[in-house]
Amino acid sequence: MKQTPGISGKLFHALGRNGINVRAIAQGSSEYNISVIISREDLNKGLNAVHDAFFVELNKTLHLFCLGTGNIGSTLFSQLLKHSDFLQEHNGIQVRVMGISNTRKMIFNEDGISLENWREELESSNEKADLSEFVGRMKLMNLPNCIFADNTASLKPIEYYKEIFSSNISIVTCNKIGNSASYEQYKLFKDTARIHGVDFFYETNVGAGLPIVKTLKDLMISGDRLLSIEAILSGTISYIFNNYKGDITF
Repeated sequence: MKQTPGISGKLFHALGRNGINVRAIAQGSSEYNISVIISREDLNKGLNAVHDAFFVELNKTLHLFCLGTGNIGSTLFSQLLKHSDFLQEHNGIQVRVMGISNTRKMIFNEDGISLENWREELESSNEKADLSEFVGRMKLMNLPNCIFADNTASLKPIEYYKEIFSSNISIVTCNKIGNSASYEQYKLFKDTARIHGVDFFYETNVGAGLPIVKTLKDLMISGDRLLSIEAILSGTISYIFNNYKGDITF
């Protein structure tokens, strides 16, 4: 820490973002070391979080738990497998899939699930799918930089969003149900994520993945005021309008 501003801040940010409470702090007068006391159950998680924050030779590891293995889920796995080297080289990120579940079965692997044969592993699993158990196991593994990916169109996962955020786990979702119900529910999710310092990404809820949500956020952050929005928000309607030649009636 000597003559290097921000070292202790970096340490506590890494711990705090992962929901690790510091019980006591001791700093040596030489400024060469700082010690913190945390709960024993958070030891491995805290150590990994600090290593990710400080050692540049290590990639930042994102621990991913995926719900849904349909077209979207399987495409996500293909993308992660194909671009793993690019993510490590250009973004310093390593993504490890720790758990996968569909409506029938689920699997977990503390060393990470191979994305080359995840389908075979899932099919051969003896664990029946149980959403409550899936979320519970994810929390129990207590990993840093943890992400829950909801690749379903089901109402059931939405019931666990608040619990997941409260466990300092980020959520990335293509599931539109959570954000298209009541405004109170949407605000609850956003507020809970903000309080616990985690992310809530849902860009694919609108515009089939086009950066509409992020663009609107950037406009509002810069001080612009939105007066109105005009758009065709249905992929089906867009397809019809793009292909309608006028030679037949609707």
